[in-house]
Amino acid sequence: MEPLSFYDENIPCLAACPVHTNAGMYVAAIADGDDLTAYLTARLPNPFASVCGRVCAAPCEDACRRGEVDEPIAIRALKRFVTEKYGVESDADDVWRRVAAPEGPDRAESIGIVGGGPAGMACAHDLRRLGYRVTVYEATAQLGGMMKLGIPEYRLDRRLLQAELDAIVSLGVEVNLGTRLGVDVTLDEVPSQAIRDFGVRVKLNPVKPLLQGKRVLIVEDSIIRGTTSRNRIRNLRQIGVKEIHMAISCPPTRNPCPYGIDFSSKGELVAAEKGDVDAIARFIGLDSLYYLSPKGMVEATQMDPKSFCLACYSGKYPLPVEEELDKYCMEDRVSCEPQQDDLPFIS
Repeated sequence: MEPLSFYDENIPCLAACPVHTNAGMYVAAIADGDDLTAYLTARLPNPFASVCGRVCAAPCEDACRRGEVDEPIAIRALKRFVTEKYGVESDADDVWRRVAAPEGPDRAESIGIVGGGPAGMACAHDLRRLGYRVTVYEATAQLGGMMKLGIPEYRLDRRLLQAELDAIVSLGVEVNLGTRLGVDVTLDEVPSQAIRDFGVRVKLNPVKPLLQGKRVLIVEDSIIRGTTSRNRIRNLRQIGVKEIHMAISCPPTRNPCPYGIDFSSKGELVAAEKGDVDAIARFIGLDSLYYLSPKGMVEATQMDPKSFCLACYSGKYPLPVEEELDKYCMEDRVSCEPQQDDLPFIS
């Protein structure tokens, strides 16, 4: 490895970058008109390439050899140019997955990460690429750490930052917000994804002689993150089920719920992340997938439509919600104690 280290150290811009992005390579690719290769080169070592294209301190420019001649290359601006064309803020249909998606099967090991800031989420990203199951425990109500709490919004668009975070979560990272280690949960209480998967295998253990070579229809009440369904389908495939179809007795859950249900980010919702039903089916491993429409679900209950909150399907919330959702955001606003002035019919 010593010759390789010597080589890296003699590329000043690469050596200066904290994540060793090959800036010279993507600058050269842009010069050659190959903007896609430039983007993938910038994105490969850095899950926050779009963010860094806007707020990075650019130590690569300080080290740039061109600065010894006249002016350093505007490396950060060029990174922003290619991320706007192919990054999470673009319409390029998840190009970033070419260099970020896990390359092989999931590993049995599960890893917990304390803190959902830039370091924690970058760690989660890299571990998922290697196939590890990852759970992030974040004490606050939102991911992003000092990127969100320390950088002014006029310098870093919160929608772009959230898109980068959602992209990492969509790789299969499980997130527990509002969870303080040592207060809300101890190390002994932290469940691992491997334990959850074991629970799936025990509770939903397919009987091979009955199912091998058969076509199977699974009826479910909902799909939220898709991870449990994906593991179940994998278990069925392993015993030789010929076809697997799934029918869901509700519409796709595309919006977070601020009313006490434990999914507070769109990045956690497979329907919001994947978009159409066919993409969800491919992610889970199904031959086909069918949902009820909102109207069909309500009619099936034979109940008054006004009895239902359909916000997680439609995005139309019955009460105003915070821009940054978490499952406790309504609890701070509405008192649990009834007020006499609010209930004039009570004497």
